[in-house]
Amino acid sequence: MNDSTTPPNTQCGHWIGSEQRYCRSDDTIRRYLQGCRSPMHTPRALQGLPEIPPGPGIPALREATA
Repeated sequence: MNDSTTPPNTQCGHWIGSEQRYCRSDDTIRRYLQGCRSPMHTPRALQGLPEIPPGPGIPALREATA
């Protein structure tokens, strides 16, 4: 369902309560559990924390030791 009150997946879905509207920014959108977010409205940005820098990825697989 995509009506006029729900932002599409290519825009930030953060609700700005004081302005009674969605952010709808389309600048560097990333997907999170709560929906698409712009850099200003990521979970860590809303907590006032810096973003975690990207790491090397999945570590190399190791043999399980028992």
